Amino acid sequence: MKKTILLLLALCLFAGNTYSQNSKSKDVYVEIPYKLSSGIPVVEVLIKGKPYKFVVDTRALKTYIVRRIVDEQSLKLRKKTKNVGDGQGIRKQQQLAVINDMKVGGISFKTSEAAVSENDSYLFSRYDFDGIIGGDFLKRFVVKFDSRAKTITLTTDALRLVSDQQQWNKMKIYSLKTYIPIPLKGGGTDSYLFDSGSGMSTFDIDTARYRIYKQRDLFDFSDEETGYGATSVGLHGERAYEKRIRATAPELNVGGYIFRNVPVQTTRVSKIGFIVANYGDIILDYTGERYCFIPHQAEADWTDTRGKVGFSVIDSSLVVSLIWGEEYGRFTIGDKLVMIGNKRLDTIDRCYRRSISPLIKEHITTDNDTILFEKADGERYAVPADFFL
Repeated sequence: MKKTILLLLALCLFAGNTYSQNSKSKDVYVEIPYKLSSGIPVVEVLIKGKPYKFVVDTRALKTYIVRRIVDEQSLKLRKKTKNVGDGQGIRKQQQLAVINDMKVGGISFKTSEAAVSENDSYLFSRYDFDGIIGGDFLKRFVVKFDSRAKTITLTTDALRLVSDQQQWNKMKIYSLKTYIPIPLKGGGTDSYLFDSGSGMSTFDIDTARYRIYKQRDLFDFSDEETGYGATSVGLHGERAYEKRIRATAPELNVGGYIFRNVPVQTTRVSKIGFIVANYGDIILDYTGERYCFIPHQAEADWTDTRGKVGFSVIDSSLVVSLIWGEEYGRFTIGDKLVMIGNKRLDTIDRCYRRSISPLIKEHITTDNDTILFEKADGERYAVPADFFL
């Protein structure tokens, strides 16, 4: 393997390596700074020397790029297409692009392949990134997410990250996705996807699994509440509107570390999102099929940021997409938020997230301000602003 040493003037020196798509990586250690976008890590990737923003997503099977990159860099498209599914179970045929000059954190790749998403696809038009780094790239490395340093480390030597072998826990790899075991009552375990591409603030359990846990007393839950709506959107932009359940788990064990008062929500896929990185370093050894969680403190309460109503941006409007408990009689899925106090919301930024508390705090001027909503038939109704605060 041809090896090129690159000197990068930053805070430290990195060893840059050049690989073909099928070659084995070796002697790699790089620390890549990331920024959070909607709660998920985004890094800089160079394609033919031009910087682009890529999400590092442990749930994604492949690396993805937006078609704009194909056009800007005149990338070659393969004749074959790939049937790509998303988190909502929607599958579409996507073209594959060949990237001959791709660099991530000083690591250069001679040939990489990426699925191509259209410029107006939901994720790439809504969020501020140009591509996704998936399991086909990450499988070469031991990957460390460090939220305090805001870095992602890629290495081929696990000892450089974890010297104590007792800290490792078993991890399963299915279709290049990482699954970590979660202890249940009675001594068993169940596998949960670690999804670094999810900014959700909850411990997500699929509905069937949640019911089994309750029936067999495998997990403790309290403060259960039912609702209806969509909690997420897939790669292809589809929302799944259905009955939901949410609750609180008094305790959750991740790699021997105890979280208290964990917000639980039923979704289509059982997973733990990137929020867990707020509480400790996460290290995934793809080749060794093991993981390590190094906590920042002895134990912690998991911050619950859920409200009674969830929102999504649809056609430049902020609309109700999720309703919990008794509020189903007040709100309707699809109701538009049209005014906060005296501030009209004619359009809303497509990147705005579901929580509207910061938006309300920005525009209310008195304690008596209200939030005005409009139903599909034009009927309007007002809700006190402090309901959302």
